[in-house]
Amino acid sequence: RLYMCYAVSSASVFHSIPLGYSTLGNGSKNPIHLLDHGLLVNAFQYALEIRRRLEILLSALILAGCKGPQSGDGNGWVDPDVLEGDIRLNERGVLGTRIEGLNFRTVLFEYDSFQLRDSELSKIEEAADYMRRNRNVLLVNEGHCDERGSREYNMSLGEHRALAVRAHLVGMGIEGSRIQTKSYGEEYPVDPGHNEAAWRTNRRVEFALYRP
Repeated sequence: RLYMCYAVSSASVFHSIPLGYSTLGNGSKNPIHLLDHGLLVNAFQYALEIRRRLEILLSALILAGCKGPQSGDGNGWVDPDVLEGDIRLNERGVLGTRIEGLNFRTVLFEYDSFQLRDSELSKIEEAADYMRRNRNVLLVNEGHCDERGSREYNMSLGEHRALAVRAHLVGMGIEGSRIQTKSYGEEYPVDPGHNEAAWRTNRRVEFALYRP
């Protein structure tokens, strides 16, 4: 409606300004106005075209900023607070030597979700406690998905799951600079089966600790 009002008001203003003059049979001049040439219709069409293009641009920006729901193992949306301060593993390079022999429990997720369940919080606390006692170690949260959904979508979902765990660790006082994230999507299932039991164990975040 705003575009229409603008078109009408613009046309009304310009209607008071002659575009030129036509000569009548008696030699007198008659002013030619905007409305006399049907340009009001063009103004409406112009306003509609502006609106259409702005709507297309807005839709493109929204899709670029966040992913909508898709079929597969994920809901495609992440809280901006989770992303704040994140530095991807592939942007930081080699962390050092991976610490072997640590058996932290994996954090599991519901289908089509990267929300942390209450039942999984104690697992994150175990990793946080280790990092408090070992101030020189770095952590990589490795996100995984089950096989359902596209590869690209599950790579994104795995990252979101890793970021959700990272955000919880930061909330418990672990420095964000010590925590990085990496997604493996559906590439490394714990259980190769094609059923709910297998999918349940594959929707996870694993902890990998490194010593510089």
